[in-house]
Amino acid sequence: MTEYTSHQVIDYLKSLDQRISSLEERLGFNSVSEPLPEPELNSKPIDDEMPDSFEFNIGEYWFAYIGIFILMVGCLLLMGHPIGAFHPVIPSVIGFTVAIGMYYFGNFSRESYKFLALHLWGASYILIFFATDQLFQYIGLKSVTAEYLRDAGLLLIGALVWINSNRHKSSYLNAVSLTLVAFTALVINRPSITLAIILGVAMLTVYAFKHSGRIAVFIYGSLLVYMVHLHWALGNPFLSSGAGVAVVPQAGLDLTFLLLYTIVLSSSLFWFKPVPTEETDAAAEEIMLYSNALANGLVGGICYTIMIFLHKVPDIMSFEIAMFAVYFILGVV
Repeated sequence: MTEYTSHQVIDYLKSLDQRISSLEERLGFNSVSEPLPEPELNSKPIDDEMPDSFEFNIGEYWFAYIGIFILMVGCLLLMGHPIGAFHPVIPSVIGFTVAIGMYYFGNFSRESYKFLALHLWGASYILIFFATDQLFQYIGLKSVTAEYLRDAGLLLIGALVWINSNRHKSSYLNAVSLTLVAFTALVINRPSITLAIILGVAMLTVYAFKHSGRIAVFIYGSLLVYMVHLHWALGNPFLSSGAGVAVVPQAGLDLTFLLLYTIVLSSSLFWFKPVPTEETDAAAEEIMLYSNALANGLVGGICYTIMIFLHKVPDIMSFEIAMFAVYFILGVV
């Protein structure tokens, strides 16, 4: 069977219209023939194959992320274990250079690849943080003033990352900033200041949870607070040169701040209103919120009990039971 194209059909209809018009003229009809409208043909070529979104997501969310992670870890290892042939300041310079490159590349690609840009920014902040610490190690911290300058610089970096994370409304950058601030507390390693900063991390966790509404931020921040505190309470073994594991003598500060962490983290219940989402209703959100607060109270109570036994405080069994009840109530109220 013969196949006709659209243009051939249109030409045939036009010739047929002309014949009918001439026939009408011979018969004395005064009708005016109207030309048939030509259909609008799509002038844009249609691609034979559209981009595969699944492959695109794998490239952006996995391969790019793994590449960023490997580059960041490589720079961190270079700064932590510099090659002997290099000048001691070279690793810090490399760290700053790579960090600046990542940051500007993230700015360049943020419109098209937002996920990639966020991870580039996060990696650049981490590199800047550790490059700054390494630079101060090279300069030498022989005076109290130099140590305070380093501590202030690291806290400033953490604060700037926190501000930027709120500007971009990114839970990932929130987690990065909380981690950097908590790590700064361990670097400072002065009891009152360290514990006050960890308490500040707990407050920032509640703030981030309030404004993002994401349970993952609350869970990560809570675990970070307790883990960093326990690391400090056991003598800060990873950052103390050759000191090893040893329970800190400040039992009062240790136990008091553990209670404060739990109170702050559980306070989100008093003013956070569950918001239903597409996946869950208000009741499910409320159950999830109470479950997290209960878990927070129990974790705080367990940490408190562990430190009670490690400090070997005499005649405190009744006080310990009372405090565990306080933690449990904080989780339920």
